[in-house]
Amino acid sequence: MYYFLRCGKKVDGGEGVCYTITRCLTMLVWLSWQSSSLPLGYTFEHSCHVSDYAVLLAKKIGLEPNDIEIAKEAGLLHDIGKIGIPESILKKQGRLNDEEYKIMKTHVTNSIEMIHFLPNMNYVIPAVLSHHERYDGKGYPRGLKGEDIPLLGRILAVCDSF
Repeated sequence: MYYFLRCGKKVDGGEGVCYTITRCLTMLVWLSWQSSSLPLGYTFEHSCHVSDYAVLLAKKIGLEPNDIEIAKEAGLLHDIGKIGIPESILKKQGRLNDEEYKIMKTHVTNSIEMIHFLPNMNYVIPAVLSHHERYDGKGYPRGLKGEDIPLLGRILAVCDSF
């Protein structure tokens, strides 16, 4: 419950993640489950950090408040599809082999399928779907490149690196 202990703090003068979480009960249920499950406890903390960084970056580049909110929520949900990845892959120390990497990459499409079941959350899908795309076109799942990658997806990709 690391994030709930600190989420009352404001993020760069923003509303903080608590505002986002309490706005959407389905997101609260997901995050509560994720924060207490293993090995996804790390994923929960990571998702909170990605969300915080996405808010900061979105504000820094001057995005509109609505887009900042979408970046925040997409950051929280970008790895929801890891629920469907075997624990042995999620916990593996060292590099994944080709088959394991192929399975790990499915977390993006898994995420999209799960978000479709969250009421009124489809607006985060473009950012979540593109958070592993690369500017050179060598990312996944669609191999988009450059400015074909949605801006919020590019923001999540940068924030997901930290």
